[in-house]
Amino acid sequence: MIIDDVVATGRSLARNVTEFVQAHVTLLAETQPLIVVHSLFATEQGIDSVRTAISALAYDRIDFRAGEILTEDAFAFAGETGVFGTVGDRDRAKALAEDIGTTIYPNNPLGYGGRGLLLVLPMTVPNNTLPILHSRSRIGTPGWQPLFERLVN
Repeated sequence: MIIDDVVATGRSLARNVTEFVQAHVTLLAETQPLIVVHSLFATEQGIDSVRTAISALAYDRIDFRAGEILTEDAFAFAGETGVFGTVGDRDRAKALAEDIGTTIYPNNPLGYGGRGLLLVLPMTVPNNTLPILHSRSRIGTPGWQPLFERLVN
């Protein structure tokens, strides 16, 4: 069984499952176990990405499932107005999140995958979540202090 907390873009889990199958191809061919891959949360994009990767593998005894499917309301800036009342509010908030996010993760100011996920778990915060929620700034002053600091960045 392979378990992941969040499948947002699906790239990491797809890569990890592919690498696992390739590294154990002989053992899998001999024993034919069912590999269960489960994610607690997933986006449609992530599900599609993982299923595409799994379908390209020579080993077909893989069952991928996701618990809760994250819809647009799980992303700060998705849809016409995101989680904000107006397009103007969304645009101002996104500009601020990008400005501060650039001091945290210059290449991913809105989080890995660039979608601004709004998900915080009890013991961790996914790297797809807005960096302003989970990480301190690394460049510039004054330093940004996150509300839900990740233990590992």
